[in-house]
Formats: sequence, C-alpha cells, structure tokens
Amino acid sequence: MLKFFILKGRHAIEVPSMQEWAEWVMANPSGHVLAQDRVGEMEISTVFIGGWIFAHRKPYPLFETMIFGPPMDGYQMRYDDYEAAMAGHDLAHSLMQGPEAFKAWLASREEPDEAVN
Repeated sequence: MLKFFILKGRHAIEVPSMQEWAEWVMANPSGHVLAQDRVGEMEISTVFIGGWIFAHRKPYPLFETMIFGPPMDGYQMRYDDYEAAMAGHDLAHSLMQGPEAFKAWLASREEPDEAVN
C-alpha cells in the first residue's frame, strides 16, 4: 500500500491521494529540500521524500540525507522526522569535513558529565 505525505512546517502530514501530494509538489518545487551544502567535490542534500512510501513499517522514513561526489559518494541515511533529518545532515556534513570536524560535532552533543577524553 502506498502512502503520501506533504510537509507543513516541520511536520509530515498524510494526504489521502497521490493527486493531493502531486499538487503540493508542484506548488512547492523546492519545498522538499531542507538543507544543501558543499565541501570540496562533495555535495550533501537532505530532503523530504514524502511520496511513494510503501507502508511496510512505521514510523515511515520520510526524510533522506545523501552525499554525492568522491570520496563519500553514495552515503545515504533515512529518517522518520524533521529533527532527526537535520541532525543527520549536520553529522554527514561534519563527516565530509574530516575527523576533527566530526570530533567537534560529537563533542557538541555530549552531556558535560559524559564527555569522553
């Protein structure tokens, strides 16, 4: 069974038909792109997928981060909600920038009393 979703603010809303989803896509041509960045030859993109979701599991993976270009070409992660997608974009962006940027990203998410030296 296929399900279709549109994005209202940061929330995915299920719509009853492919036509309603397609109308949203046409009215919001860049509304599915949440974030894009470039590091060297690599480009990272985080998007709202929204349509054509096969309803075989819940929650549905409605958001996706991908990296295009060497050396991380093909990196892909999917997420169930907006906040996870944006955190995933930040993580992938730091991975693209190298180990020091990744360590800084990781440290920014640790609790002060749980920091690892």
